[in-house]
Amino acid sequence: MLVSTFELLVKPITPANAGPASLARTIVQGYFLTIANTSSVSAPLRLRFQATTPNIDPATTVTITDITGTNTFGDLSVTNTFDLTIPANDTALFIVQPDVTIPSVLANKDLEVRGYVDISARGFGFNTFELLLTPEHRGTFFSGNVSAPGSDIDQLVYALPTALGKAQYSVSQRRLIGPVLENLPVDLPIAGGLQPILLQMAQQVDALSAAAEAQAIPQASERPVVARTPALSAVGNGN
Repeated sequence: MLVSTFELLVKPITPANAGPASLARTIVQGYFLTIANTSSVSAPLRLRFQATTPNIDPATTVTITDITGTNTFGDLSVTNTFDLTIPANDTALFIVQPDVTIPSVLANKDLEVRGYVDISARGFGFNTFELLLTPEHRGTFFSGNVSAPGSDIDQLVYALPTALGKAQYSVSQRRLIGPVLENLPVDLPIAGGLQPILLQMAQQVDALSAAAEAQAIPQASERPVVARTPALSAVGNGN
C-alpha cells in the first residue's frame, strides 16, 4: 500500500552565485516514518522505496531503526527495500537519509532523490495488521563546514500527507492457500489436516525467497569503512 512521497537531499538551498554566501547553505534532508503496530501480534513488514530519475543508491544512503530506544544502523537492499518486525502494541521509528559519513556525499553536495514509499506485510498467513503511520521530512541547514559553530545549524521538520489521507492502515499477509481451502467441502476428511501442512509449505517458500534476496545484498566489506559520527548525522538522530 502506498504511504507517501519522499525526498533525500544534500544540496545547497540556492545556487552559489545567487546572492550572499550566507543564503547558499547546505541542507541534509532525510525521510522519517513512525510506525505503530496496534495489533496484538508482531507485524513483519516490508518498506519499498521507489525512485526512477535518479535511482536511489543504497551505497550513498543509510537506514536507522529505533524500536527499543537505540539507533540501529543498516542499509536498504539492492532492490531498495527494508524489512522490519514491530512487536505487538509497539512503535518503531524508521529513517532513510543520505550517508553523510561518506566524505564525498557531503563534499559534492549533489544528492537529490525523490520517489514514493509503499508498505506491505511479509510472509504468508491470515493476519491483518492495524498500523498508524506518520511520515515526515527532517532536515539540517548548515554552511557546509562540519567544524562550524552550533549557531550555524538550523533544523526543520514537516509532516507529509499519506496516500490514504489518514494515519490508520490495515495491511494483510498473502493468502496463498486461503481461497482454495475455503472452497473445500466441509466433510472432506483431509480438509482439517491439510491447512497447517500447506501453510508450512508456503512459509518455507517465503523464507527461500527472502534468503535469495539477502544473498544479493552487498556485504559490509564492499562499503567504505566510516564511523557513524553524531556530528555529521544530526538529521538522523531519532531520539
